[in-house]
Amino acid sequence: NVVQREYDAWEKVVSDLNAIAPEGMKNAKQSAEPWLMMVTQDALLRNAVQGLIASVCVAFFALTFATMNFVIGSYATMSIIGIVSGVVSLMRANGMELGVAESIAVVIVVGLSVDYTVHLGEVYVSSPHHDRKGRMADSLKHMGISVTAGGVTTLGAAVWLFGADMMFFSKFGLLIVWTITLSIIWSLGFFTAMC
Repeated sequence: NVVQREYDAWEKVVSDLNAIAPEGMKNAKQSAEPWLMMVTQDALLRNAVQGLIASVCVAFFALTFATMNFVIGSYATMSIIGIVSGVVSLMRANGMELGVAESIAVVIVVGLSVDYTVHLGEVYVSSPHHDRKGRMADSLKHMGISVTAGGVTTLGAAVWLFGADMMFFSKFGLLIVWTITLSIIWSLGFFTAMC
């Protein structure tokens, strides 16, 4: 972090000045407005990471419980981690700073990314077939079109957020588009290949 490096450099300058200052004047402090934002950024990052870990863990247990299958729950959770990693990478690549909106949105991404894999996984485990190929064929036959249609309608709804005057809504629309696109790719690609 650039701000942290500047802060550390100024702290060293102040510490060096305090070391050579006469008695009674060794209490110099330094302050700047960016240092306040640095503390806020650190808190947002810490909260986003904690929220991600907690929500992925809850998703794993919910998916395992919903499908009553540890392996399918694990594959679905790997898909969610892939989706979240992709969205966070796209955020970084587009120069998004981790503000309040992004910190909240990153945790919401987990909730949005669960949907498609849980539907495919539920049909997969309830299929009357006993082989992987037959179960996945059932899953794609019964849920593939619904997953795709749900993704398309969500993308269509999110596109309207791009025209919002408030930056929060346009950023959130972009995050939804990325999340849904990656959710479709991961659920119909990775998840179906793993099952």
